[in-house]
Amino acid sequence: MKPKNLALTTFLTILSLTPPLQALDNEVVGQFLTTKKCVRCILNNLQLLTRDMTNAQLLEASLENAILDGVDFRGSNLIGANLRNAKLRGAILRGVNLKDANLNGADLTGADLTDANLTGASMIGATLNNSCLRTNGFIDVNLQDANLTGADLSRNTLYRVKLDGAILTNANLSYTVLRDSSVDSTTNLIQSNLNNTVVRNPNAQQAAIYGPSIKPRGSMGVCPNPSQVQ
Repeated sequence: MKPKNLALTTFLTILSLTPPLQALDNEVVGQFLTTKKCVRCILNNLQLLTRDMTNAQLLEASLENAILDGVDFRGSNLIGANLRNAKLRGAILRGVNLKDANLNGADLTGADLTDANLTGASMIGATLNNSCLRTNGFIDVNLQDANLTGADLSRNTLYRVKLDGAILTNANLSYTVLRDSSVDSTTNLIQSNLNNTVVRNPNAQQAAIYGPSIKPRGSMGVCPNPSQVQ
């Protein structure tokens, strides 16, 4: 067999062995929209805009590349869900359980994550501009290279959170404790609100406390007042 024909045959063989992109199963989608339950199912590329999905059950579901802008997920279970590169701009994620979820590359611009559980979540390269991140589970979260410009992380405890390469320009970190979290020279804190921010690192002899006297100009926060949260 000639080399040219051999190369073509090899390419066609590889192509035939490559699995096609999985299309959405209309039956699965229909069942999810009716019951709000889709445990360990595949909903990649789902387009669902401004819909009521409160108390949805999406344990370990895959919603990669899904468009979920403005969707109300309050009280939902998204433990271990795959939301890589999903669009969740303006989504309501209050009280949502996102423990161990994959949010790498996801766009959560303007999203409300009040009281969400983000324990163990991976949010590498995620966009969280002007989002509300006053959560009740900010433990072992990976925010490396994430964009948190204008985000509100005030009155939190960030425990073992990775912030290497993260952009926190104009973010609100007032009254927040960063405990055993990685903040280095690649972390952008320009114009952040560091009023009474405490950094506790076991490798440091003492905690670094940013007081009102050196408070930079920064965001006052985007989270709603408790009276506004329903």
